[in-house]
Amino acid sequence: MPFPGHVTVAAWSPCSSIAISWGRYFPTVEILDAATLARLTILEFPTDDLAIGSRLIFSPDGRLLMWAGSSRAGEKLISWDLQTGVVVNAISVTGGSIAYSACGTMFGVSSYGSSGATINIHNAHSGTHMCSHQVRGRVSGEIWAHGEYLRFTTATPRSITTWEAGFTSTHAPTEVETLSIPDDCHYPGSFLVHPTLPRIALFHGGRVRVWNTQDSKFLLDSAHGAYDDTMTFSPDGRFFACDSATPEGTFAGIRLWKESDTGYILHQKLIYDFRVRRALISPNGGSVIARSVVS
Repeated sequence: MPFPGHVTVAAWSPCSSIAISWGRYFPTVEILDAATLARLTILEFPTDDLAIGSRLIFSPDGRLLMWAGSSRAGEKLISWDLQTGVVVNAISVTGGSIAYSACGTMFGVSSYGSSGATINIHNAHSGTHMCSHQVRGRVSGEIWAHGEYLRFTTATPRSITTWEAGFTSTHAPTEVETLSIPDDCHYPGSFLVHPTLPRIALFHGGRVRVWNTQDSKFLLDSAHGAYDDTMTFSPDGRFFACDSATPEGTFAGIRLWKESDTGYILHQKLIYDFRVRRALISPNGGSVIARSVVS
């Protein structure tokens, strides 16, 4: 499906519709039917000073959609009630990763300053700031909800530590576990921790690997990784995807691996006449969407 401007970000809803944000200036957010790509809703912004979207995040029940992006005045978060199309909050927040609580009433935002990293907790409906958690070290990768707690990771050259903090508590984050990084993957360019399974995707030295932290073995070791920020698991971990490259470094589409008894095996190569980027696997693991730039 073509759009008048660049599709800057997309997201699957829990009920498998698709949200997209397109346009680098005066962006538009649309909800699409996943089966037909028919337009279901166009959401209106409460302000016209926006520039470009960087994230779209659905609440766990699919009732709220949050757009994170930039404006002439700084970074903004804007949320809509999808049943009514009404804006429920619009706040100015400088942040990185964002995660809703399991109940959908709160969300956390990671941010960085001169004194280190902070995770700020907000009410999802009013946008009101509720509390903050100071982080020892830099938050690495995405934050995510685990029950009514928020989890995040920090990293050293040889290990990755998972921490847990309450959405409604001011208590300091507590350590959940520390996992060793394989010897030949120290200083990974990027990594992705699966939120519920004992596995980590690592991008290092031009290779993409999936490490089973429980059995201390590689489930995938591929030299076809091209972009370290495109690694993604399906929610159940059965599929793993990443943009790929030829040995000469030329972009070569998306590779999709499927879990087997021995690890991940190549399932599909998604290559078209135009450049596809960043596979997003549906909640049920049955479909993939990707943005593209026509060459």
